[in-house]
Amino acid sequence: MKPIARLFAAFAIIAPSPTLASDASITLGMTVPRICYLAPTGGFKSGAGYVQLSNVREFCNGDGYVIMLDYTPGTLVGATATFADQRVVLDGSGEAVLLDANYAVSRVSTLVIERDGVEREQSRVQLRMGAR
Repeated sequence: MKPIARLFAAFAIIAPSPTLASDASITLGMTVPRICYLAPTGGFKSGAGYVQLSNVREFCNGDGYVIMLDYTPGTLVGATATFADQRVVLDGSGEAVLLDANYAVSRVSTLVIERDGVEREQSRVQLRMGAR
């Protein structure tokens, strides 16, 4: 018998049979990156006493997220911001927590800022989202 043939024959004799290998297990692991973002998908409109930023896409595959509203400090005092059925009265600080959630999300929401009784003024408004 040639040396290579002997090697294969020896391997065939000592190789485990399928019945002996049934106790073996393989563990696979995978890491999914955490992604959280907001993306406006429509324009905005305004009317008497309100501004609406329509269709904001929220996505976060983590176990929680926070959505913040940044606006020009000293403006919008007493105005109400509504986002995803959450209402927050703005205090003029320039920052407000609109939503603090402990779940993943994929949905479209609307931001409405009502300024009834609030003096009309210019303010820069920005939404931001972060993972918890």
